[in-house]
Amino acid sequence: MVEKEMKKYISGNNVLAPERKSNLPSKNEDYKKLKEAKKDRDYRLKQERIRKKKNAMQLISVVFVVGMILTFRYAAIFSMQKKLSSINKEIESINAKNESLKIDLLKHSSLQNVKSTSESKLSMALPDKSKAISVDLSKNNFKTIEEETSKNSFELLMTKVKKYLF
Repeated sequence: MVEKEMKKYISGNNVLAPERKSNLPSKNEDYKKLKEAKKDRDYRLKQERIRKKKNAMQLISVVFVVGMILTFRYAAIFSMQKKLSSINKEIESINAKNESLKIDLLKHSSLQNVKSTSESKLSMALPDKSKAISVDLSKNNFKTIEEETSKNSFELLMTKVKKYLF
């Protein structure tokens, strides 16, 4: 005779506290597993959000620093350009003054202008031949440099010898 599967539970009035055994996992275990899975997923999502925020803050910081560097550099370039333009204006004004001075010099250095200024303002007159003094320069009235240096070197030598001996 073939035995039928035995029932794992007792039926009838003899049962006080029936114990059911099932092959299925309990609801508590399923709930705990789901809770753990949700915790893990939330933790991973939170870590990913933190990482994204950190990356975004780093990117914002880098963009800010680069922007500040560019701003300071452009400010330096602008100030250099301003100095350059002021120096160029100064050069142009000095060149204009030089041109006007050259023109004035040409006006005042002409022979007619010099003659008229010396006669009218300085009371100068052209020299007469009767008042001229002639000097004979054929004679050698000047000492040569070689004689002077040889005499000086002899005197220097004598003073050194006297100083050394006495």
